[in-house]
This record gives sequence, C-alpha cells and structure tokens, in this order.
Amino acid sequence: MLNRVSSYNKYSALLIKATYKNYFILAPKPVFILLRALLLLCAFQVGAQESLKSRGLNMQQRDGQQRNGQQKYGSIVRFEINKKIEFSDGFSVVLVSFTHKKPYKNGPTKATAYLLVSLLGVSEKISLSIRGTQGEGEMKMSYDRLKWHDYNFYLKNFTYNDSVEVLVEKN
Repeated sequence: MLNRVSSYNKYSALLIKATYKNYFILAPKPVFILLRALLLLCAFQVGAQESLKSRGLNMQQRDGQQRNGQQKYGSIVRFEINKKIEFSDGFSVVLVSFTHKKPYKNGPTKATAYLLVSLLGVSEKISLSIRGTQGEGEMKMSYDRLKWHDYNFYLKNFTYNDSVEVLVEKN
C-alpha cells in the first residue's frame, strides 16, 4: 500500500506515496508513522468491503443472513448448543452435546463436540474434537477436520458447554 519515495534528512521528514489513491505526503517521522497506520487501516477496511462485494454480500445482508438462520458455505458458522442452523440446500446442523477426557498431569487432553447433521431425511451424529496437553497453552492445541458426504467441517474455535465455530464447505 505505502511506498517510501524519498527521505529528507535535513527536516527529518519523509515523502510517502499511498498507492491506493496516489497521494503524496510530506510529513515528520512521527506523523508519518501515524499516517501510515491510518492508511493501512483504511486500505484493510476497503479490502474487506470489496471482498464481501465480490461474494455478492454487504455487511447488512451478511448479518441478516446469520440472524435468519440461513448460512452460506465457505463461511465460519457459530453453532450454539441445541440451536438448529440451516443452509440453503436443506442441509442442517445442530450442536447436541460435549464430552471431555479426564487428563492426567501433563498428559493429553481431548474435548469433543457432537453435531447432528441432516440432509434429505438422513441424519447422522458426527464429532469434532480439540486436542492438547494439560498445562500447555494454545500453541499445542490441534483442531479436528471431518468430511461427511459432500461437506467438509473444519473446527476453528471451541468453547466447552457453550458453542463451537466451524468452517463448513460443500464440494
């Protein structure tokens, strides 16, 4: 986004070029740092909006879609316990329950979320787990991924006895 075009040591100022809109700015170094941060933040926001537009959604449509229960494939979906989430093709998922393995000191841990998936009258219980080592931080955690028929599930976040966040994709 930003290219330093040249620097002026005499005034401790920098001439910068923001390639997004081709602005040229002459500013002291502390101001340059703030301007650079603001321009990068603006570019990130514009990029996020353009990404949503390229998928045919704006922020209001996306939020309304999540409130109505209709979800799109390829997005991270938050499943709360006993709340049914439906997709446009009749595929639905309900988070049913959680279990965990009682860990030994410095031993492996495992917590599992059970989901009831349904498509055209066919239902099956699947499980997604998070694994780690007791006493270790998030760096040692691993998250499950699972394929069920034409659907892929990637566990992204796990809050025991509350919810899970899963990336759901359709092949």
